[in-house]
Amino acid sequence: MNQGGVSVSPRLLTKTLRQYSLTTMSRSSRYRFAFVSNSVEIAAAVEACSDPEREKFITNRATMEEALLVARQLIDDGVEVVIGGGATGRLMRQNLNWPVVTIGRTHLDILRALLRARSYCRSVALTSFDQPVDGMDELQGLLDMQIRPIVFSTTPELVKGVNQALAEGVCCIVGSGICSDIAIAKGGHAEVVLPSREVILRALEEARAIASAQRQEREKSELLRIILQNITEGVFGVDEAGRVNIFNHTASKTLGIDAGKALNRPLNEVIQNTGLIQVLETAQPEVDKIRRLR
Repeated sequence: MNQGGVSVSPRLLTKTLRQYSLTTMSRSSRYRFAFVSNSVEIAAAVEACSDPEREKFITNRATMEEALLVARQLIDDGVEVVIGGGATGRLMRQNLNWPVVTIGRTHLDILRALLRARSYCRSVALTSFDQPVDGMDELQGLLDMQIRPIVFSTTPELVKGVNQALAEGVCCIVGSGICSDIAIAKGGHAEVVLPSREVILRALEEARAIASAQRQEREKSELLRIILQNITEGVFGVDEAGRVNIFNHTASKTLGIDAGKALNRPLNEVIQNTGLIQVLETAQPEVDKIRRLR
């Protein structure tokens, strides 16, 4: 077969399609998700909503300070999407260059936790990451409660806020799992804000959609890679930074350059005096010129 000067033999084409069909089989395997949070209660709720036939779930409990390191290790181990609860999820979403799905808490979830807390007393503290919960005055009026906000961005700030609230007479801390641990350790009561089943199911569907799209993109890239490796013309390409990101077998053989030594290196370090650098820098084509290599 020959189209536009690029040749692919029928035998190689058959081999290419066979290789590609093997890569697409991975789409039928279970997704790999990881849930990173400091809350045992929320982790249990997420696992209860997950579908073992569709995803393999890894649960890691970590503080906010530990979450990024834990998540990066999980990503290195092959996790496709990281799921986080509350403050930990938002922190990972802001700092990881990887798909992160956050399981947020709705006002209805907060309302349910406050109703449970009201059984202890009418003076409680409500924790929130980075900024206060909207509608605090309305919640106080609706429930006939005094609700003290505790806003934090680090674990030490949270510990300090919980300790101050308990010292000033607040009897129940409403918030995440780590808030509960801190309050109970100090002799106070705590209620964990648990996301509803609907919120968790939406997060899982979002994670599945992201993982599916990632797999399809990888399959397209793999098909392109296999085709380029099997055509009879030498092909190499560069990314927007001028680094070699494609270097097929024919190019390696023709130029006498090992592909492993060429990939991810600047083009001018791999092949010199070809005029290609000038083309990349000026965006002006060079046509019908003969260049001698080696």
